[in-house]
Amino acid sequence: MATKLTTAISNRTLQALVLKVGNQNYFAKLATVAVGSEHKVEIDVNWTYQEFSLEPVLTAGATLQKIIVNSDDCCDFERITITESDGKLQADKTPRGQLNDADSASFNTWRSYFGWPKFNWRFWLWT
Repeated sequence: MATKLTTAISNRTLQALVLKVGNQNYFAKLATVAVGSEHKVEIDVNWTYQEFSLEPVLTAGATLQKIIVNSDDCCDFERITITESDGKLQADKTPRGQLNDADSASFNTWRSYFGWPKFNWRFWLWT
């Protein structure tokens, strides 16, 4: 199973957003997401916890606050769309698809071929 996942972060606001990566109060600039565009973030599920800060590029009249998206969100959601509502940024998240039946059937076949057989253990009380 792949341990790297890609999440698309889309900017649907009226201002360009600066995407920074870090944790707590220490962030490094990763990219600038222009209005109407997206940036794909690739993370590994085995990495430590990270936060992604999205804040508007400093321009005259910028009043939007920053929003934080964490690495757990990137694992759970395939697309995060940043919109603005009432002067605040909000994240609309699209969940990842579930494992379909064909994938689960092939996994069970692989497990039964390479793994131990499944046993139904029963414990009897002897009196």
